[in-house]
Amino acid sequence: MGLLNTRLARLQAAITAANQKAANDRAAAEAKAIAEAAAAQAAAELKATEAKAAADAAAAAAIAQANAAKTAAEATAVSQANAAQAAAISQVNTTLTGYLPKTGGTLTGNLSVGGSTISANGINFANLASDPASPVTGQVYYNTTKGQLRQWNGSAWQQVAIGDSGFKYRTVITTGYVLGGYKDSSPWRNVNRMVHATDICTNLGDQLVYAASYIQGAPSKTKAWVFCAANAHSTASTNAVAMNMATETAIAYSSSNNMSTARQDAGVAFKETEYVHVLSNTTTDKFNFTTEVSALSGLSIIANGTGAGVQAITSDRHALLYNDGGSTALQFATDTTSTDQIRNGGTVPVVGNNNQQKAINSKLYKGYAGNEGTYNGGYNFRRTDMTTNTTQGTVAKVEGNTGEENFDMGQDQQYMMGNYNGAQNNNGHKFFYATDAGFTLGAGSVRTGVPGGSSGATGWKG
Repeated sequence: MGLLNTRLARLQAAITAANQKAANDRAAAEAKAIAEAAAAQAAAELKATEAKAAADAAAAAAIAQANAAKTAAEATAVSQANAAQAAAISQVNTTLTGYLPKTGGTLTGNLSVGGSTISANGINFANLASDPASPVTGQVYYNTTKGQLRQWNGSAWQQVAIGDSGFKYRTVITTGYVLGGYKDSSPWRNVNRMVHATDICTNLGDQLVYAASYIQGAPSKTKAWVFCAANAHSTASTNAVAMNMATETAIAYSSSNNMSTARQDAGVAFKETEYVHVLSNTTTDKFNFTTEVSALSGLSIIANGTGAGVQAITSDRHALLYNDGGSTALQFATDTTSTDQIRNGGTVPVVGNNNQQKAINSKLYKGYAGNEGTYNGGYNFRRTDMTTNTTQGTVAKVEGNTGEENFDMGQDQQYMMGNYNGAQNNNGHKFFYATDAGFTLGAGSVRTGVPGGSSGATGWKG
């Protein structure tokens, strides 16, 4: 029994030793496997790092190569562009040699564009007999029929203000006045102001020292003058009175301003703001706007028309006078009158029908006067071209059945401030020179302060 136990103990020890050895062998195998795996992982990581470094190097090389190619391409393109530009400039310079200087210098030849020529002698605009069709704004040409340099302003052809044609712009009219007039045999001292930019008409009160009817007037640079101011209705007088247009107040009467002879219902022919001829009784009083002194001119004109005077259409060069069917031309440069046309021969046209059909003047070398009627009964204007001294048909009046009108003068439009249409009234119109048409005016744009007024005087200022 003791031997058996001994053997069982030895067997048990052998088993335990075998198990221990197996465990040791297993631990050794596991440690070896772990070591081998770690070695394999380290080797793999090393290879990956080496592969990444190689890839980064290849990418950097590719980028460097691409940048070098781009720089070379840009340099080539710039070089080619510079060469092309230089070639183009060389070609242009070669083409223009002898005509236009490259920089500075002097034009050595003529440049012709669309009928206009630029030369050493100046600019010669296209010469045409009539206004071109389909113009563009700012287009300029020389009208051989009218003898004018003309420009399209976007809506109408107008004469260009160069040299003598500066008439339009020597004074830019902004304001008109109506002075005196009458209703039912009562003459007025009243004055109204018309602002051309706004069409606003304002009563200034009694700003004439004498009442006046069947009169006309004309402005100097500072004063609106009225002639034949009798301080009674329809009465001949030598009186010349005025309103100061700066202060819009009456100027005291002075006999030194009077005309040399009494006149009634006389018209006027004015040379801008230099002087005016007062027209009646086959003679004229020439009133100097600088000295404010009048004297008989010695001129012989047509006889009085209906009433007791003569009317006129006026430019800066001359006037065309009319009565009830007769006509006379008055040349300002020589202070002479004639029944012959000033410029193109023949007889002076009858530019108006009657002394009571008043005239509209403009700075565009055209004028308008009644085509029919007497004290009223006028429905149309007879239009006259002052460059050719020829009538150019008729245009309808803005208001019909009128006469004894009070017309001012303006830049591109003018105003009527009262007329007679069977009764003296304060009716008004705005009339555009470019279109030969206009429209009637309403409240705020017509004369006030008197119940009506025709056969008054007008003035204007810039």
